Amino acid sequence: LNVLTALFVTHAKSLTKPDEKTKAIQETVKERNQEEKIRNLCFNIAQKGSKTISREDFEGYLESDQAHTSFALCGIDISEDFFDVVIALNSDAMSSLDEIDVETLVKACIQMKGAASAFSQQRMILEARQFQGKVAEHFFRIKHWQQEVVLKLDAM
Repeated sequence: LNVLTALFVTHAKSLTKPDEKTKAIQETVKERNQEEKIRNLCFNIAQKGSKTISREDFEGYLESDQAHTSFALCGIDISEDFFDVVIALNSDAMSSLDEIDVETLVKACIQMKGAASAFSQQRMILEARQFQGKVAEHFFRIKHWQQEVVLKLDAM
């Protein structure tokens, strides 16, 4: 009798577990709900009716008691230079360095959501881009200087 009960309980437990398709649907719904929470949070930061967030509005919001908690509840770690990193990583789509489109901020938040290392990775990408720019500028100066030296030597 105990063996039959154990088999029945084991079989019943296996039937209550969601299959892979159900798990995927549940995860998709969870991600969409999380994205909507982030979008609502971003629209709350923006001035009423605006589809952009200014640096001033964002930094002002971060000074409030609820700011970090609100972002943390969405799984996002906000640091001091969050706005700068988001602007820099999306500079191709930006017309201003002091304002960002709400949807761009939502997408950036989703990309940076999760472990704190995600933001750190984004910051490292930004630093690598900046370093690459400095190296390119340095090589340009050296090449220009080299051409000047060659011209002066040829003139002698």
